[in-house]
Amino acid sequence: WNDPFAMGYIVAMEGNARIWERYEELLLHNRGASPNHKEERLPSSYITLTHKRGRYCNEHGKLHVHIGQSRSVFGAAFPEQTQNILKDGQCLFFTEQGLLVNTVIVSRSPSYTPGDVRVLESINLPTDSPLRRLRNCILFSTGGTRPEADKMSGGDLDGDLYLVIWDTRLLKYAQQIGKEEPADYSALPTSESNSSSKEDWISYVSKFDNSMLGIVDRAFYNTAKEKGISSMEAKELNKIFSSLVDKNPASLKKLDKIAGSSYLTSASKSSTD
Repeated sequence: WNDPFAMGYIVAMEGNARIWERYEELLLHNRGASPNHKEERLPSSYITLTHKRGRYCNEHGKLHVHIGQSRSVFGAAFPEQTQNILKDGQCLFFTEQGLLVNTVIVSRSPSYTPGDVRVLESINLPTDSPLRRLRNCILFSTGGTRPEADKMSGGDLDGDLYLVIWDTRLLKYAQQIGKEEPADYSALPTSESNSSSKEDWISYVSKFDNSMLGIVDRAFYNTAKEKGISSMEAKELNKIFSSLVDKNPASLKKLDKIAGSSYLTSASKSSTD
């Protein structure tokens, strides 16, 4: 109950009227109020949330939280200009108003593990740097042992969009977020020779369809709810999803191996309902 308003957002995602009513009751109880005096005792922001939750959810029950201090921008690297400026864990982030010097939380969609969300330091530039003319993008460091983009759901710089947040309400969790290790998105081995054969690709093209991504996506969320986002099953599904997106033939073999598992079967059934 440190932030009942935030709890209301979570309740809104459930889309269940009874849960919503229970949330109202708990709020009132927490404030020592009775249902007959809710209009007098509850802050106006809570009343708005309680009676107008449609404002926060679309027709599918998806929650939309508008964060002013955030941008969705293209990611890029410019080693010729930044290799002597940016260190591992640093970046250059530009809004429509120019360079922003601040700690930022960066991620890309979809993010299936806590380590997919990165905390970076957007640093300053010399006043005469030509990079200051850039707008609405984030430049990642080319230092370190692994590309920063790859740490975020196996992303790259071929047109991927990255969500950058510098809202102080979320930055207070930056230290905790930064402790999470990024997942390993190395390509799954395709065969004993660790390379894709002609037969692998023929099998992939004949079997793959886009509905598989939806099935794995639903299976992940079902598994995360039941066993936790850090469970081995959730991590396995995360890697399979990434491999499917990258069109790795080995992803279908992994999918076949777990096809009989309960979490994947239930997700497959829900996709056909």
